[in-house]
Amino acid sequence: LTKEDILPHADAIMTNILQVLQSKNATCHEEAFSATSAVADQLEADFEKYMPALQPFLLMGLRNFEAYHVCVIAVGLVGDIARSIESKLQPYCDDIMSALLQSLQNQSLHRSVK
Repeated sequence: LTKEDILPHADAIMTNILQVLQSKNATCHEEAFSATSAVADQLEADFEKYMPALQPFLLMGLRNFEAYHVCVIAVGLVGDIARSIESKLQPYCDDIMSALLQSLQNQSLHRSVK
């Protein structure tokens, strides 16, 4: 699929992903973050409009050291978003870095995240 294929459906896709992220299920979060990564990759700079709604869930994923698979995917998603929206990520960087540092300081964080 190309950006032109996804763009007309992006709002609906992201609305559904955000609804999935409201669940309390780690597996759902993993899948939603993976889908978000694919959308960000295709939309590139146009993905930025979804950041205000996605940010709380992304931060929650970065801090989720108990379900380390979610944390690993959230870390990867940050990289994918950074490549897509580039400097437009700057307003979110302080919160993202804070969440990453909190997780890294936690002794229970699985080694695969580090």
